[in-house]
Amino acid sequence: MQRAVAALVGTDPVGIICPHPDQAEDVARRWSDVLPGAVRAAGANPYAARERALAEVAEAARALAADGGSWLVLDCIGYTEEMRRAAARAAARPVLLARAVAVRMAGEAVAALG
Repeated sequence: MQRAVAALVGTDPVGIICPHPDQAEDVARRWSDVLPGAVRAAGANPYAARERALAEVAEAARALAADGGSWLVLDCIGYTEEMRRAAARAAARPVLLARAVAVRMAGEAVAALG
């Protein structure tokens, strides 16, 4: 996921949304090892009740965009397409969804192998 994002975003600053605020510092450090641009992270629980999860994702997305993130990444398989849309609406930024990238990459690998 990290290398795919790096290839796509170049040197643009990226905001990473992870499942728990306590993970944000570690997540930002790990992604900073791969991405050349600025990296910030914020937590939003994808496993909370639906409305709360959507609100948390939207709030994290707004904060990361306000902090300069040009791209956002929902960095957990638990985030859904609905959460991606909520983040994109809240931040007016492109949002990459880990589960979607993983599935598309797997599909490409299967197609390439015949």
